[in-house]
Amino acid sequence: MTQQQIFQFFKKHLQNKFAERELNHLVRIYGEDKPIHTEEQILNDVTKLLNNQPIQYVTGLSYFYKYKFKVNSHVLIPRPETEELVDWIIKDHAKYNVSKSLIDIGTGSGIIPICIKKENPSWHVDALDVSEDALAVAEENAKLLEAKVQFYASDFLSESMPGMYDIIVSNPPYISMNEMDRMGESVVAHEPHIALFADDPLIFYKRMIEQGKNHLNPDGLVYLEINEFRKDELVELYQNCFGKLEFKKDLQGKYRMLKLSHPLS
Repeated sequence: MTQQQIFQFFKKHLQNKFAERELNHLVRIYGEDKPIHTEEQILNDVTKLLNNQPIQYVTGLSYFYKYKFKVNSHVLIPRPETEELVDWIIKDHAKYNVSKSLIDIGTGSGIIPICIKKENPSWHVDALDVSEDALAVAEENAKLLEAKVQFYASDFLSESMPGMYDIIVSNPPYISMNEMDRMGESVVAHEPHIALFADDPLIFYKRMIEQGKNHLNPDGLVYLEINEFRKDELVELYQNCFGKLEFKKDLQGKYRMLKLSHPLS
């Protein structure tokens, strides 16, 4: 099928669900990246989309910070606020021509460490995740994008980091199980709950206190993506553990990022 035929097919079946801009995006992905040979194959994907399966999982692709990543149901779909977190780190250190060491906690598809390594080739970049399935996706992305990142299978909550770092970054599970009804149907039904929800939504942030003290180099920094509704709780948690807390709003005006510096002994 030609791209025009694919567009007309999508429009016929999906025009009540997706805007024309989204349909054009789909057509571009199918035309450039996803080999499709038959109408039956496309109809199968249309059925998945009508059943609220995310476009990124159906196509197996997601775009993030200039790069194209493979994704599947073992990893979260990259979010704009995570892109803003990555951008904050990159811009913070762009003025210094100094190699850094960085680790990403709960890396998922590897978007954070891979983008940072691509923008800072001299940096030593590690990443860890408790999910072997997620790490398989991250390692494939690093190979495809030619980013030298060392991945570790490790449980951050019970195991130590593999080294000392200038920068620790994490987008941990920070949504309480009783907040699940705030999430979209597609998110709850299809994205990995282990990467989204926690019985204690602050458990990873609490663990960061000990891990930060033990694995952060002098003058090191911690960058975190956060739940917009838990800013005050994080202030209370960290104010006696780190010398400086800097919150940052996303483009929607919500506090979604936090930088910690000068850990107190």
